[in-house]
Amino acid sequence: MEEIDDALTELELIDDDANLRLKFGECFIRCDVDSAKDYIEKVQETTKKEAVELKSAVEETQKKMNKLKSTLYGKFGNSIQLEED
Repeated sequence: MEEIDDALTELELIDDDANLRLKFGECFIRCDVDSAKDYIEKVQETTKKEAVELKSAVEETQKKMNKLKSTLYGKFGNSIQLEED
């Protein structure tokens, strides 16, 4: 996310008539500043959505792990040692 924010900041500093190249894999594609801004904003939006989804998945997994730990400690008591969060 920081790199995307940095790229948008750099694009704000570039002249509107500058000729840019975006990197896709191993290729560079020429484009104007407006197209580059649009592309980077879309990438930023997609990345934010993915981050929210991943955070949600992590929270759900943590809940499941805590439930399983409770079950295991209830069944085996202190005879098992599970990792703490």
